[in-house]
Amino acid sequence: MLGLLCGGSAAWSRVADMQSTWGFFGSPWDCWMATRGLATLHLRVERASANALAVAEMLSRRSDVVEVSYPGLPGHPDHPLAAKQFRGLFGNMVTFTLPGSTAAARRLITAANNTIPFCPSLGEISTTLSHPESTSHRTITAEARAVLGISGGTIRLSVGVESAEAIIGALERAIDAARG
Repeated sequence: MLGLLCGGSAAWSRVADMQSTWGFFGSPWDCWMATRGLATLHLRVERASANALAVAEMLSRRSDVVEVSYPGLPGHPDHPLAAKQFRGLFGNMVTFTLPGSTAAARRLITAANNTIPFCPSLGEISTTLSHPESTSHRTITAEARAVLGISGGTIRLSVGVESAEAIIGALERAIDAARG
């Protein structure tokens, strides 16, 4: 993993100690690979965003999905702002909620595992899914999760660059299987 360190000039006095302790610098190979990957980043972002919109539209048409959160959908509360800022590329993260509870989410995760793997940290080039209640938001109370719109049936999907048809087909089969 590579990153970027930014900050005000007063903070830079601490950088030398931290970099010797944590080894902040990527190897020349890692840096070259990251630079090489930037050449196709725009293609991957465009493809993943288009796929995510197609997935969100499919999910929003299903009667067995309670809620879909994706800023590319016209009904999303932040759609006008997202349309202005993102210029049609709304990202690859889609959140949806199945009726029921954690059991429904677990059934979906199990059913999807061969085609859409469970991944607690999202951001792969291939589509992955996560269950916020048991991963990213597990340390906060159920009440706090409810305020954030996260229930036991909530699934977070990081849409990848595979064909939209393959993603949608795998997701539809998993949702059908999750009905239990």
